[in-house]
Amino acid sequence: MRTPLFDHAENLAQAWKMLQQDWQATGEVWQDKVRDEFEKEYWNELALYSRTTYKAMQNLAEVIAMAQQSTK
Repeated sequence: MRTPLFDHAENLAQAWKMLQQDWQATGEVWQDKVRDEFEKEYWNELALYSRTTYKAMQNLAEVIAMAQQSTK
């Protein structure tokens, strides 16, 4: 059973994929120390949080689905 949380996790994954593509595109026109620092200080951390949040949402969605099945 798919829960709304699973759908939200998928939406997050798709949004992150689009954002990554846009970030890569900026690298074609924005190539300086500021971009490098931004990537190191913010972007890489955001990527980690995005992956971690996605996995946690998927795990929680599975737990919710199992709980819903067990109450039927």
